[in-house]
Amino acid sequence: MNKIFAIIILLTATFRIHVAYPQWSNPVNISNSPDTLDNMPDITVDNNGVIHCVWQKKYNSSHFNIFYSQSEDHGNTWIAPEDISLNDTSMCSSASIVTDSNNNIYVIYGYKFETYLEREIHMKKYNGVFWEFTNITQDMPDSYYRWPIEIMDNNNRLFVFWWDLGLYFKTYENDSWSAPHCPYPEYCDLQDAENLRLIDIACDQENNLHCIGIRYTDTYKPYYFKYDNSSGEWSDLTLLDDYYSNSAAIDVDSSGNPHAVWGYSVQTVYSYYNGLFWSLPEQISTTDEWLRTILVDNNDQIHIFSTEETADSNKIVHYKFINPNWEKDIIDTSPANTAGGKKSHVYNDYVILSYAWSRTVPENADIFFVTTDPLYTADIITCNIEIINYPNPFSTSTNIVLFVKEKAVFEVSIYDIYGKKVKDLINGYMQPGRYNITWNCTDNNGSTVDNGMYICILRSNEKTITRKLLKII
Repeated sequence: MNKIFAIIILLTATFRIHVAYPQWSNPVNISNSPDTLDNMPDITVDNNGVIHCVWQKKYNSSHFNIFYSQSEDHGNTWIAPEDISLNDTSMCSSASIVTDSNNNIYVIYGYKFETYLEREIHMKKYNGVFWEFTNITQDMPDSYYRWPIEIMDNNNRLFVFWWDLGLYFKTYENDSWSAPHCPYPEYCDLQDAENLRLIDIACDQENNLHCIGIRYTDTYKPYYFKYDNSSGEWSDLTLLDDYYSNSAAIDVDSSGNPHAVWGYSVQTVYSYYNGLFWSLPEQISTTDEWLRTILVDNNDQIHIFSTEETADSNKIVHYKFINPNWEKDIIDTSPANTAGGKKSHVYNDYVILSYAWSRTVPENADIFFVTTDPLYTADIITCNIEIINYPNPFSTSTNIVLFVKEKAVFEVSIYDIYGKKVKDLINGYMQPGRYNITWNCTDNNGSTVDNGMYICILRSNEKTITRKLLKII
């Protein structure tokens, strides 16, 4: 005799829901260099709240230097830019910056990028007194280094990645460098574009590294891959979409789930991993856009930044998800019809953004800085919700019970294990109280679904809760 046991699962979550837009500060010019092209900034904040920014300055087609500045008053004023590459003739490019828990500063950049087989990757470390120099790739001469990327984990271990007919990296820990590693040797030494290239990387609280990269088969395509810190193993590649045009970025929420954005033709596309599978790619822009980046703030709110291109100007735009829509506001506008890279960062209750922008002619641009007001503390509603699901497994129906403590917007849907939405159950404001939702095992067309595993997903502006549901005979 078959027996079906009712399994009751109780899950409590705290949602922090923003109901108003952040107010952006007036842009502050960091570089103040009207006669040169400053571009590709990166930004970070140390434990004392000091903001650090680096960028590349173009003198001519083969001569770029790396400059640095900092602000100790939340970006209102900046010290005079400092040339930290001290390079007279070559091209220094692709600078990035991180800090460790001791407030040491690490700047990584490419050197001699105007050549092919003489390229190097340099590090400048500021220890509070002076900048220390290291040629990271001195033990690997005659290589084709490109696109260095760095990240610092929570244990002060620095990872430096680069592309050299494949993806390579070194780690720096306790003043010592590791040997170079190739995490995916099967994607090395192929035809140029077929090799795996890292575009962006994020570190979660468990020191796992979440990566977004590209490969070329019949076209460029975006992939997700992960370094598992506990095992030291790299995951298989997960294909995110069937096309990639330009720019991609990734960040993680407080649960360690990655959120990614990339270009599909000229549109901006977003997807996230809910702990079980990646969501279907969602187009969030309706205009031509490029140079995208993504940030998950301390309340797990998603911020997407991009450059919107129009016939007579470019705009720095900011997207924020206000259920059920993505809302857009404009941070800055340039009549010069040119724009460079941008990087965002979150520190305590602020979102900060640095970007390259021209106010006059395309050949000249400066680095600008903006920040939000403190993260909307007056606009936050705290909402506790409890979920009960029973029976589970089930054959004809299951009950999903919600206990809502504060009014808020919620979406409850059923998905199959391939990420396809099967049934919409709730989408709208819910007042405090108890709600009983019965799913009778039908899809949105009224057809009975097959037996197997399904996923119930509850979404708020800030959080996602998933429950596995098993339909049996």
